[in-house]
Amino acid sequence: GIFVLTDEEVNLLALNDQEKSVLKKYVSPSGVNKWKISPSQKNWLIYSDKNIKEKISSDDKFINLRNHLDKFSAFITSSSRPYGIHRPRNIKYFNQPKIIFKGMFEKQEFAIDNNDYFFGMSFSSIISKNNEYTLEYLLGLLNSKYALNWFNTYGKKRGIGVDIGVNKLRTFPLPLIYSKKIEYKVKEILSASSDTILTLESELDAFV
Repeated sequence: GIFVLTDEEVNLLALNDQEKSVLKKYVSPSGVNKWKISPSQKNWLIYSDKNIKEKISSDDKFINLRNHLDKFSAFITSSSRPYGIHRPRNIKYFNQPKIIFKGMFEKQEFAIDNNDYFFGMSFSSIISKNNEYTLEYLLGLLNSKYALNWFNTYGKKRGIGVDIGVNKLRTFPLPLIYSKKIEYKVKEILSASSDTILTLESELDAFV
């Protein structure tokens, strides 16, 4: 209701086109499942980094956003309050194909995002720096039973689950030989119906 808004809340603000350009598609933890992203409702993030924060504070073309955030100024604890979000990440981690995952889990739920979703601090993302590995290939490895065993062995225990931060994930072992079978099987899973996914996952685990 402040920086993250539903469709209904956005409509109530009567934003102009320039203000709407600041809004980014946002996914909450409940919208990310194993393999796929399936948000229950459409949410938007006011992505007010340093530049946008300045525009909201001084440019009357952003008056509707300014009025909206002014209502909550007493409750906003961001280091960039009242018009900026807290420690915004570089936009490159959002506006390209990526794997996103919750850092704490009982069973891993890595998913591919091809829709430029933004997300909060409970998530981490994997972007492609070169063509050595496809996102589908990495997704197959990370969602496998082998990976779950590795996470439980080397991750930090948190209650019944584990905490896998970025530094820990960087130590995850990758095969020396690239297997196209893993990549192709993941593509099957991503387009499969729910009643066939378990069978395909078993086949994937065998390849991994």
